[in-house]
Amino acid sequence: MERSKNRAKSALKRNQRLQSGYFHVWFRGNCKFTVFHEKKDFIEFLSRCNRFATHYNSSITAFVLMDNHVHLQVRTENLTQFISALLISFTQWSNRKKDLSGSLFESPFSSSKIYNLESLEHNFLYILTNPVRAGICKTINDYPWSSYHTYLPDNLNPLRSYIVVDNTVMSKLFS
Repeated sequence: MERSKNRAKSALKRNQRLQSGYFHVWFRGNCKFTVFHEKKDFIEFLSRCNRFATHYNSSITAFVLMDNHVHLQVRTENLTQFISALLISFTQWSNRKKDLSGSLFESPFSSSKIYNLESLEHNFLYILTNPVRAGICKTINDYPWSSYHTYLPDNLNPLRSYIVVDNTVMSKLFS
């Protein structure tokens, strides 16, 4: 009986997600289906991401929104609450818009804790270059749904009106 309890405790520990620090978070559309069909979908997701990041005292340091998946680099103290609230909210909005029901994203979302500066840099570049590696564009400058544009001095970037990106990581890595 005691052995059984220890196994259950070990399984619980393995399944617990770390909540605090820097993370690479990624999730994709259910059955790999397209999630973002038009510009309005991308904008709504970014707006909700910004709202829930603020609500959960979190910050976005890098992102890329692809048609059927998302990569985020975040600093947070409440990872599960932040991402779960974001995904539930966006799914509800999308389902109302399209008169659908059910899951929009595969569950659960995936995350990887970032422990050091080298991993932070690797993850940052991995996220920003995702559209290039996927063959969607030739350079990261060509892809509109990425935090890459928010690091540039151009204050005319339209994404800035939907999401605040914390440039601390960018400045620290690439001063």
